[in-house]
Amino acid sequence: MKREGEKRLTLALDGATYRRLRLHAAQTDKTHQAILEAALTDYLNRMDT
Repeated sequence: MKREGEKRLTLALDGATYRRLRLHAAQTDKTHQAILEAALTDYLNRMDT
């Protein structure tokens, strides 16, 4: 389901990073989308300070 104002992007990862993302997702029961969105939001918030 698309959220209002949502924009989409494609992200290419090397194999090792993708495996780490999959493992983290499995361990935390979070989606790749949720993990990456939280990480990007955190990064951008730190850049604003």
